[in-house]
Amino acid sequence: MNLVDVIDGIVEERGLVREQVTTAVCEGIKIAYEKKYPTITFSVLFNKKTGELEVCAEKKIVTSVHDKDAEISMRRARVIAPKAKLGDSLQTPFEEKIGRIEVVAAKQIIAGRIRALEQM
Repeated sequence: MNLVDVIDGIVEERGLVREQVTTAVCEGIKIAYEKKYPTITFSVLFNKKTGELEVCAEKKIVTSVHDKDAEISMRRARVIAPKAKLGDSLQTPFEEKIGRIEVVAAKQIIAGRIRALEQM
């Protein structure tokens, strides 16, 4: 079962708005990533075409990388965004995974957000 099926099931079963459920899932995953990697600024988007979550980290474009979690070289940045300039911030795909503890925390956050949506 993929994420689209789960979201569709929640929407149909509980009569909620799809975008609100998707937002709750994205927020829960974002908080879990921030818990595991507290020094990184994340954004989480739901790709409707693939049905998957895309986790991105915000990185500053620099000439010489000293902190790979917070910085990206100009050369690599231009591959992602050809118009990137030195000193800009860029959202880059984040490939690291979260652990079991963060997954449980994300589930609790998502469940809480869905309960709050039901009470609206």
